[in-house]
Amino acid sequence: MANISSAIGTLQFEGEWDKSFFDKFIKTFNKYLDDQAGDYYIKISNENFENLEAYINGCGRWSFDNNLSLLNRWVHDYQVKQSKEESIAEWNDLLKEMEAQCLAINVYYCDEESGMELLVEIEGSLTPLQKDNEMILQWSICNEEYYSYNRNNLVALKLYNNDNFELSMEELKNDLYQKFGLIFQNDENKKGTKLTLHQQSQIEKEFNEQPFACESEDIFNELSFLPETI
Repeated sequence: MANISSAIGTLQFEGEWDKSFFDKFIKTFNKYLDDQAGDYYIKISNENFENLEAYINGCGRWSFDNNLSLLNRWVHDYQVKQSKEESIAEWNDLLKEMEAQCLAINVYYCDEESGMELLVEIEGSLTPLQKDNEMILQWSICNEEYYSYNRNNLVALKLYNNDNFELSMEELKNDLYQKFGLIFQNDENKKGTKLTLHQQSQIEKEFNEQPFACESEDIFNELSFLPETI
């Protein structure tokens, strides 16, 4: 099974969308691609017609970019409560109407996958296109920016907040004191041996680079100045 990425972002609907088609597009899109479809999905929610905006989220097959590239195939393979031919026909009709009105959708999202340490912001567009006698919703990337996969960036990009992580810095500091009698430079509440600035920096770096560490030992085992903990 492929690794599963997690993405959140926004859609900006470009062109002269009327309310009826705006609602129809989102309803049809979600019918084929939202979280009822399987482990990998794309879901539109919190739509705002006045601003022609919506929220998008999903779980990607390796990456959310992969979802957007495969979405037409997923629609064509949809056979829940209708035949494959009916799915293709409904999708074609929707995209023909979108093309006739010169409509498009700009997509802005952030995607993360811990196994590959993927952390990326992507800007792209979805546009209707006729290909091999069928209409497809073509995904094109306009801009992408990759980030180091660490706690600070995951929080800064609003994919997580600090409460989402199992291990906190406070827990790490307490375990450091209990196990080794070591304290941070600015800790005036405990009597122990103060870390050097270099040692403290090493701990902070390792803590940041292991956002999903389950316990302090996961961090301690990477620090050469500490005795082995296992």
